[in-house]
Amino acid sequence: MDTKFTWSITQKGEKALLYKNYLYRLRRENKNGSLVYVCTNKSCPRVITLKNDAIIQCDVTRHNHDPRLTDDVQNVFTGLKRRVITDVDKSIGKIYEEEYTSAHTTSSTGRSSSTNNLRQKKSQNISEWKETHFLHGKSHDIVTDVLQEVHGCINSSVSENIDIRISRLHQIDTETDAIFRKRLAAIASKQKVTIDQLVIKRQEIIEEIIKDGRDQIDQSEGRFQQIIEDFITELEVEMSKYLDELQRHMEKNKDKVLVSSHNSIAYLEAKVQKAKTKLFQVIETASASKRKEIFDEASKYLSERTSQLLGFEQYRKFNMEMYSTVGTKEEEQGCENITERKKFRKLIRDNKSHGQMKRTVYVDSGIHVAKENHKRAE
Repeated sequence: MDTKFTWSITQKGEKALLYKNYLYRLRRENKNGSLVYVCTNKSCPRVITLKNDAIIQCDVTRHNHDPRLTDDVQNVFTGLKRRVITDVDKSIGKIYEEEYTSAHTTSSTGRSSSTNNLRQKKSQNISEWKETHFLHGKSHDIVTDVLQEVHGCINSSVSENIDIRISRLHQIDTETDAIFRKRLAAIASKQKVTIDQLVIKRQEIIEEIIKDGRDQIDQSEGRFQQIIEDFITELEVEMSKYLDELQRHMEKNKDKVLVSSHNSIAYLEAKVQKAKTKLFQVIETASASKRKEIFDEASKYLSERTSQLLGFEQYRKFNMEMYSTVGTKEEEQGCENITERKKFRKLIRDNKSHGQMKRTVYVDSGIHVAKENHKRAE
């Protein structure tokens, strides 16, 4: 089985698989990681399975269509033909050998004379080119690879038949385009008529379906309404029977329930009274024990307090300034570093005049005192 394939891009921008000139689109991904591709032609059942970018299974069913008979492929060929005609002064591709032969036979009378005028030399191969053309249609995506090989010879004269052949090729291209446009217009007209008929038929079918559905819904709604009403009637009857039975059962057990409730309440009251008495006893015992404990602690504290000694301890710190002088000095002979010398000497003279002999000390106001008292009860 040939497993060679290439990738292409559809008109919708989707990635497609090209295998033996047929395009396949992705349909689904299996749980094992394999990918299932189906033919882009909706009526074709051909399927290919890929895994790790390799074909692992190919459906043996043959295609029910030929890709070369589609309009998309014909459009590709038409584009390629125009490219060859444009470059006809350089070469004529093998793909259009039939058109070239047809144009060549129209001038058979002058072919021998023009050929004799050419000075033939040894044939040689000119540079080759290979191009890939993509075409995207509504239902087909086509990729065409074109390989050109030119085999010619060097000559020093120009054949007169070349212009005739070129003119013939242009005429063929014009006629082909006219036929193609005519057929395309006919196909489009036929498709439009068919589409209009299908649209009308579809609308008629939809209206018929809606009408039938409405009738069926009306019939079903009436039937369901009757079923619901019957069910509600039966439910009411059953509920009435159940309520009557429940009422009779409650009347039968009413006295028994009252006696049982009275006994339960009396039993609970006795238990509550007993628990209350026991709780009071526990609280009274705990209170007496706690009062005795607190009284003992207070007595012990008082006895320890009377046995403690009384003590006093003190620390003082002074910032002191003192002025003193020995002997008698005149005012102008005093120390210049003492700023308030005159005030101090005046104070000393005033005290001496009254006969008071005492020491005068000037103390700063910043005094720091620390005290600690210890008391012992007598």
